Amino acid sequence: MEGAIPWIMLAAAGAAAAAAFFTWREAKAVTKSTTSSNLINCLNSYITIMRDRTQAIESKNEQRCKDFYRELFDLHWTEFQMWRDGLIPDHVMKAWLAIRRRNYHEDSMQFEKNGEKVTVSYRKVWDELEHEKYFEPADPYLQLMNKIHEEVIPDMKKLRKGFNIK
Repeated sequence: MEGAIPWIMLAAAGAAAAAAFFTWREAKAVTKSTTSSNLINCLNSYITIMRDRTQAIESKNEQRCKDFYRELFDLHWTEFQMWRDGLIPDHVMKAWLAIRRRNYHEDSMQFEKNGEKVTVSYRKVWDELEHEKYFEPADPYLQLMNKIHEEVIPDMKKLRKGFNIK
Protein backbone atom coordinates (compact mmCIF):
# COMPACT_ATOMS: atom_id res chain seq x y z
CA MET A 1 0.00 0.00 0.00
CA GLU A 2 2.86 2.39 0.75
CA GLY A 3 4.06 2.24 -2.87
CA ALA A 4 0.63 3.35 -4.16
CA ILE A 5 0.63 6.71 -2.41
CA PRO A 6 3.52 8.24 -4.42
CA TRP A 7 1.92 6.99 -7.66
CA ILE A 8 -1.40 8.62 -6.73
CA MET A 9 0.41 11.82 -5.78
CA LEU A 10 2.22 11.84 -9.13
CA ALA A 11 -1.06 11.30 -10.97
CA ALA A 12 -2.72 14.09 -8.97
CA ALA A 13 0.21 16.43 -9.65
CA GLY A 14 0.05 15.58 -13.36
CA ALA A 15 -3.70 16.22 -13.45
CA ALA A 16 -3.22 19.54 -11.63
CA ALA A 17 -0.48 20.56 -14.08
CA ALA A 18 -2.68 19.65 -17.06
CA ALA A 19 -5.60 21.59 -15.58
CA ALA A 20 -3.34 24.60 -14.98
CA PHE A 21 -2.07 24.45 -18.57
CA PHE A 22 -5.55 24.28 -20.07
CA THR A 23 -6.76 27.06 -17.77
CA TRP A 24 -3.80 29.24 -18.81
CA ARG A 25 -4.45 28.50 -22.49
CA GLU A 26 -8.15 29.35 -22.14
CA ALA A 27 -7.36 32.56 -20.23
CA LYS A 28 -4.93 33.56 -22.96
CA ALA A 29 -7.57 32.93 -25.65
CA VAL A 30 -10.17 34.95 -23.71
CA THR A 31 -7.69 37.81 -23.25
CA LYS A 32 -6.88 37.81 -26.96
CA SER A 33 -10.59 37.80 -27.80
CA THR A 34 -11.29 40.60 -25.32
CA THR A 35 -8.44 42.68 -26.72
CA SER A 36 -9.75 42.21 -30.26
CA SER A 37 -13.25 43.14 -29.16
CA ASN A 38 -11.96 46.26 -27.38
CA LEU A 39 -10.02 47.38 -30.44
CA ILE A 40 -13.03 46.87 -32.70
CA ASN A 41 -15.27 48.83 -30.31
CA CYS A 42 -12.76 51.69 -30.19
CA LEU A 43 -12.49 51.69 -33.98
CA ASN A 44 -16.28 51.74 -34.39
CA SER A 45 -16.55 54.65 -31.95
CA TYR A 46 -13.80 56.49 -33.82
CA ILE A 47 -15.56 56.00 -37.17
CA THR A 48 -18.79 57.38 -35.72
CA ILE A 49 -16.98 60.38 -34.26
CA MET A 50 -15.22 61.05 -37.58
CA ARG A 51 -18.61 61.18 -39.29
CA ASP A 52 -19.55 63.83 -36.73
CA ARG A 53 -16.45 65.79 -37.81
CA THR A 54 -17.68 66.02 -41.39
CA GLN A 55 -21.13 67.08 -40.24
CA ALA A 56 -19.62 69.67 -37.87
CA ILE A 57 -17.64 71.28 -40.69
CA GLU A 58 -20.60 71.21 -43.05
CA SER A 59 -22.84 72.82 -40.43
CA LYS A 60 -20.42 75.76 -40.16
CA ASN A 61 -21.06 75.74 -36.45
CA GLU A 62 -18.09 76.46 -34.19
CA GLN A 63 -19.67 74.84 -31.11
CA ARG A 64 -20.43 71.68 -33.03
CA CYS A 65 -16.76 71.52 -34.09
CA LYS A 66 -15.69 71.91 -30.46
CA ASP A 67 -18.13 69.18 -29.47
CA PHE A 68 -16.51 66.89 -32.03
CA TYR A 69 -13.14 67.30 -30.33
CA ARG A 70 -14.71 66.81 -26.90
CA GLU A 71 -16.21 63.49 -28.07
CA LEU A 72 -12.84 62.51 -29.50
CA PHE A 73 -11.09 63.31 -26.21
CA ASP A 74 -13.70 61.30 -24.31
CA LEU A 75 -12.94 58.31 -26.55
CA HIS A 76 -9.22 58.82 -25.94
CA TRP A 77 -9.89 58.87 -22.17
CA THR A 78 -11.70 55.54 -22.45
CA GLU A 79 -8.87 54.07 -24.53
CA PHE A 80 -6.36 55.27 -21.93
CA GLN A 81 -8.29 53.52 -19.15
CA MET A 82 -8.41 50.33 -21.19
CA TRP A 83 -4.67 50.55 -21.89
CA ARG A 84 -3.98 51.03 -18.18
CA ASP A 85 -5.95 47.87 -17.50
CA GLY A 86 -3.93 45.95 -20.08
CA LEU A 87 -6.85 45.68 -22.51
CA ILE A 88 -5.12 47.57 -25.32
CA PRO A 89 -1.62 46.44 -26.34
CA ASP A 90 1.29 48.85 -25.99
CA HIS A 91 2.13 48.83 -29.72
CA VAL A 92 -1.42 49.92 -30.59
CA MET A 93 -1.46 52.62 -27.93
CA LYS A 94 1.92 53.91 -29.08
CA ALA A 95 0.62 54.34 -32.63
CA TRP A 96 -2.50 56.10 -31.34
CA LEU A 97 -0.43 58.42 -29.15
CA ALA A 98 1.75 59.38 -32.12
CA ILE A 99 -1.38 60.41 -34.01
CA ARG A 100 -2.62 62.42 -31.03
CA ARG A 101 0.67 64.28 -30.80
CA ARG A 102 0.47 65.12 -34.50
CA ASN A 103 -3.18 66.16 -34.15
CA TYR A 104 -2.35 68.46 -31.23
CA HIS A 105 0.13 70.32 -33.39
CA GLU A 106 -1.56 70.16 -36.78
CA ASP A 107 -5.25 69.23 -36.74
CA SER A 108 -7.96 71.83 -37.23
CA MET A 109 -11.30 72.33 -38.90
CA GLN A 110 -11.88 75.39 -41.04
CA PHE A 111 -14.91 76.84 -42.70
CA GLU A 112 -16.24 80.19 -43.83
CA LYS A 113 -19.16 81.76 -42.08
CA ASN A 114 -20.57 85.14 -43.06
CA GLY A 115 -17.47 85.80 -45.15
CA GLU A 116 -15.07 85.12 -42.27
CA LYS A 117 -12.70 82.19 -41.91
CA VAL A 118 -13.39 80.19 -38.73
CA THR A 119 -10.78 77.76 -37.37
CA VAL A 120 -11.35 75.29 -34.56
CA SER A 121 -8.23 73.33 -33.64
CA TYR A 122 -7.53 70.22 -31.61
CA ARG A 123 -4.98 72.18 -29.59
CA LYS A 124 -7.30 75.12 -28.85
CA VAL A 125 -10.16 72.88 -27.71
CA TRP A 126 -7.80 70.71 -25.63
CA ASP A 127 -6.33 73.78 -23.93
CA GLU A 128 -9.82 75.23 -23.30
CA LEU A 129 -11.03 71.98 -21.75
CA GLU A 130 -7.94 71.78 -19.58
CA HIS A 131 -8.46 75.38 -18.44
CA GLU A 132 -12.13 74.62 -17.68
CA LYS A 133 -11.01 71.54 -15.69
CA TYR A 134 -13.03 69.21 -17.91
CA PHE A 135 -10.55 66.56 -16.77
CA GLU A 136 -9.44 66.50 -13.15
CA PRO A 137 -5.98 68.11 -12.84
CA ALA A 138 -4.65 64.97 -11.10
CA ASP A 139 -6.12 62.64 -13.74
CA PRO A 140 -3.28 60.49 -15.12
CA TYR A 141 -4.90 60.75 -18.56
CA LEU A 142 -4.52 64.54 -18.55
CA GLN A 143 -0.92 64.23 -17.39
CA LEU A 144 -0.13 61.62 -20.05
CA MET A 145 -1.72 63.58 -22.87
CA ASN A 146 0.07 66.79 -21.92
CA LYS A 147 3.34 64.85 -21.93
CA ILE A 148 2.53 63.23 -25.29
CA HIS A 149 1.50 66.54 -26.84
CA GLU A 150 4.90 68.02 -26.04
CA GLU A 151 7.30 65.10 -26.37
CA VAL A 152 8.08 62.32 -28.78
CA ILE A 153 6.69 59.07 -27.43
CA PRO A 154 9.24 57.28 -25.29
CA ASP A 155 9.57 53.56 -24.85
CA MET A 156 6.19 52.22 -23.72
CA LYS A 157 7.70 50.33 -20.76
CA LYS A 158 9.23 53.57 -19.57
CA LEU A 159 5.93 55.36 -20.12
CA ARG A 160 4.03 52.75 -18.12
CA LYS A 161 6.54 53.02 -15.30
CA GLY A 162 6.33 56.82 -15.31
CA PHE A 163 2.57 56.62 -14.85
CA ASN A 164 2.66 53.68 -12.44
CA ILE A 165 0.95 51.38 -14.90
CA LYS A 166 1.67 47.67 -14.74
